[in-house]
Amino acid sequence: MTFFGKKARLILRSLARRMLFPAIETCWTTLFHVARFVLRPSPIQVTFSGNDRVLVIAPHPDDETLGCGGTIVSHAEAGDLVQVFVVTDGGGSRANGLSRPTMVKLRALEALRAVSLLHPDAQLTLGHLPEGAWDTRALYSLLSAQLHRLRPTIIYAPSRVDFHPEHLKVARCLAQVLAKVETGTDARVRVYELQVPLSVPLVNRRVNIQSGLIRKRAALAEYRTQRESFAWRGRQERYLKALLGSGAATEVFCEMTTSGYVRLMTSTPNSVGHYRSLRPRPFTDGFAWVQGMMVRRRLLAIIEDRPGDH
Repeated sequence: MTFFGKKARLILRSLARRMLFPAIETCWTTLFHVARFVLRPSPIQVTFSGNDRVLVIAPHPDDETLGCGGTIVSHAEAGDLVQVFVVTDGGGSRANGLSRPTMVKLRALEALRAVSLLHPDAQLTLGHLPEGAWDTRALYSLLSAQLHRLRPTIIYAPSRVDFHPEHLKVARCLAQVLAKVETGTDARVRVYELQVPLSVPLVNRRVNIQSGLIRKRAALAEYRTQRESFAWRGRQERYLKALLGSGAATEVFCEMTTSGYVRLMTSTPNSVGHYRSLRPRPFTDGFAWVQGMMVRRRLLAIIEDRPGDH
């Protein structure tokens, strides 16, 4: 390609980012406004007691902030005990061409800074399992220890409504632990969403994170090695506002009992291929909420233990 051809391509890309992408996002946002009147989502607004023991399980460094960073802020500010457990070392990332040892070191430092920015009272434990190369027995032991030590009343976790193999692996292992380990409490599990939306059938809880939004954004900014992979996050935030009719930034969850989570993660068939994630560009954004809608409804019946609806 000639110099002028490369220059023209760069100009076209810049114009697309500045003009075409915002126009497409505006169209999707309008459709989400319409969907609110058709679907009438009504998730319960979460309140914070200051008496809860909260365990946040993140497969990778940054998942905790992406999935429930603002909620972590609200829990900690209310006086709840918050423990963030990051399972893997994040060394599988090849961002910026960094070596695995360098990436592991950087992502650990990023996680430490990010969680401390969410709230200085939030505690962080790094599992240090090598991303992409760990055995479920190791995680089983680590999760069992976390549950025995903290005896959480609320657990934030990934789920099968995802496409990332490591997110799914962590969620399945957590279900195995919850099926066998007595937490000593009637703990509730709140599944958070990442690039695959939970969508209307599954969302039953919401948290207004406007007061903690500055902290969340500051925490995300600490994940410098992963910044390029966060292109979808701002759009997701704006679509949720439209869908829920909220003027405030919001995080959404599917809350269930521990037994409901076990059913969710152990039921068959596997539904991974039914979902679409938010992509770096906005062209197919709306389909991430629509694709797999019937699967989500079946999963809700499984969570709620309605056998005739499975």
